[in-house]
Amino acid sequence: MRYPRIIILEHDNRLREGVLPRRRAMLSERLPEGWSQEGRLWESHRFAVREVRHPDSCLAEVADGSPAVVVVRGRRDLTVEQALIVRLKRLLPDVAIVVVGDVPDPLLANWYWDVGADFVQLGPCSRDDLGEVVIGLLRERIRRIGAEQA
Repeated sequence: MRYPRIIILEHDNRLREGVLPRRRAMLSERLPEGWSQEGRLWESHRFAVREVRHPDSCLAEVADGSPAVVVVRGRRDLTVEQALIVRLKRLLPDVAIVVVGDVPDPLLANWYWDVGADFVQLGPCSRDDLGEVVIGLLRERIRRIGAEQA
């Protein structure tokens, strides 16, 4: 089944609440014809949220080409993070990648942009702002993939 999803790659479960929007229908648009609205979809927003701990699990979650946003907690292992971002962009260029970290670091933020991240937030960020960015990127992917299939 193909359905939009958000994949969160982190080790401490702190990022999920910042990524998920409030219960308001932020993604109330209809999915393109033929797309599943079943499965473990988050609330009424018509997308699934998967939390993974390993980059290979992350790649497996997005391998079917469904619209997806991968949210990575940065600054843990730069080599692994770079390899994941580069592999995702090479194999699945339509997957959006968001990197989030707690400590502001402009040089590191530029590095994430350079390796292919679509959005980088290192430092404080409001929960609503991060959720809106992730949902906006997911909406864009749904529209793009839906237009390609039309």
